[in-house]
Amino acid sequence: MLEELAVPESKHNAAFLKKYEPKISALKKTIADAEKIELSIVAIQKELEKLHNQFEKSKDGLKEEFAETERKLVKSLVAQGVTSIQPDAYVKLTRKKAALAGAIADLRKKTAKGKSKAGSVLAAVAGLNEDWLDEYKHVAAALSKINSAKIPLKVEPKFKGDKASFRDKMEQTFRGTGVRKEAFATLAEAYTDFAQIYKDLDKAAEHAKGKAQAFKDGFIENLFEFLGFQVPNVYEVTYHGKPLRSHSLGQRASAMMLFLLKQEENDLLLIDQPEDDLDSQTVYEEVVKLLRVIKSNHQFIFATHNANFPVLGDAECVGACDAEDGNIVVKAGSIDTKDCQGKIVSIMEGGIEAFERRKTIYQIWKAG
Repeated sequence: MLEELAVPESKHNAAFLKKYEPKISALKKTIADAEKIELSIVAIQKELEKLHNQFEKSKDGLKEEFAETERKLVKSLVAQGVTSIQPDAYVKLTRKKAALAGAIADLRKKTAKGKSKAGSVLAAVAGLNEDWLDEYKHVAAALSKINSAKIPLKVEPKFKGDKASFRDKMEQTFRGTGVRKEAFATLAEAYTDFAQIYKDLDKAAEHAKGKAQAFKDGFIENLFEFLGFQVPNVYEVTYHGKPLRSHSLGQRASAMMLFLLKQEENDLLLIDQPEDDLDSQTVYEEVVKLLRVIKSNHQFIFATHNANFPVLGDAECVGACDAEDGNIVVKAGSIDTKDCQGKIVSIMEGGIEAFERRKTIYQIWKAG
């Protein structure tokens, strides 16, 4: 119909109608182009329909393939005791796995920080322990001088050896938590101090049995107090090979006397009544004999009523004190002088008569 469309002819309006001609030609061309586009669209639509049909067939094939895979997976899981599986569950679990992986990563970071802090704490405690050990070594070195002396008194130190104080500290801190005392006794024997328990906290808590978690919580809560607690050292004093506490009061006094006499760093030793709690045999056998050996290197001043010290100790100087009219009068001199000898006999031996009387009795006893 467009081909039949033409510009009308007119004698009077020929010029005006002439203007229609290019417009009609343009319209015819536009319509012709549109027809070609419509044909192209139809052709493309048919191609798309073919591709859609192919896609649907492929999708149906994948559905069947997935169903077959699912059947095989279900059969395999059933053989392992898993009775059901849902495809959606796999997706959910996959997402949950990703979330857990993120949480684990965060936990690892926090754990790393916690380990770093724990490492810093242990490093500080190690430094503190070194200071305590240095202190102990100084004391032990001083005691070694005593132990090297030729006297029957020995002092053996033991670093952090006071297990009773260690145990008592735990009992006081954990009072009311339900942890049994037997656990503290076991821990005190198994570990040297609280730092060792902290490094092995999980295993150490097992000694609390049913209260293991309460022990761990309480330990962390009191961590600063525990790690700063110095387990006391122990010093075992022996005298003639036996613990000093098992000896009599006199024997302990004798041991103390020997200890004082052997302090070589002292130039002067002043003792008031060294014979207190000592029998005369101990005074002579252990104290006076030692005095005779070491007196050339030290100065000793004794205020005593026992004649064994000045006489058998071979005193260099003897001073006798008298009270006259409210005043104290001191007469001093060499033990070799008659005046000093007379003072010793009269004051320490009860006078010459008492001295001679005892001498006679001793001779009678010896003859009998």
